[in-house]
Amino acid sequence: MGIAFFLRLYLVLTSAGISPDGTEYLKAAKFFLKGDYYQGFSNAVPPFYPTVISLTSLLVGDLELAGKFVSLFFGTLTVIPIYILGKRLFNEKVGFYSALLLTFHPYLAQFSGSVLTESTFTFLMAWTVLIGWKALQFKSWRAMFSVGLLLGVAYLTRPEGIGFVVLFLLWIFFFDGAKFWNHLVRKLFMTGSLLIATLLFALPYILFLHGITGKWIVSRKLGF
Repeated sequence: MGIAFFLRLYLVLTSAGISPDGTEYLKAAKFFLKGDYYQGFSNAVPPFYPTVISLTSLLVGDLELAGKFVSLFFGTLTVIPIYILGKRLFNEKVGFYSALLLTFHPYLAQFSGSVLTESTFTFLMAWTVLIGWKALQFKSWRAMFSVGLLLGVAYLTRPEGIGFVVLFLLWIFFFDGAKFWNHLVRKLFMTGSLLIATLLFALPYILFLHGITGKWIVSRKLGF
């Protein structure tokens, strides 16, 4: 984690310029910082990343630097779930090398020094898969509720996050292979937990988008 942090910190301090998407995130963050939440949520980009940028800017005093620090923070912490996931699925050696690969992966390192959502989204999805694996193994509706909350936040980070709900629904019912009917009641509880938890975060934003566009869409950025 130390290596991951300092490598990404170097990229934060030496990176120049900002992508077009990055300017949109900063624009939304500026609205949130001013307390103009309507304009902030009306922006084309999802609201979670700009919200965290606006809060971080209160500490660092600069929106662009705040956006990079948010990516640095989440990019570094992604080492933890990747290591644990590799260790639980295989062994400690696989977990270690998985974390090492994540640390030095050029694209993941680069995104951790940019005003983009990739690091934040990767962090959320890594924890989603880790907790989701536990939920599927033990047929735990409580763990699946946590998965739903993470997917709701992931959706508010990148709209494609909502698509993973369908994937987890399929996993809930077909994780046991041909034994579809095994633990059916538990699977139904897990399904309900997943959907309710996801909607806690996703539904208010979807309703807001419907209010300003008159259409049932999941993202203005994607256009549907």
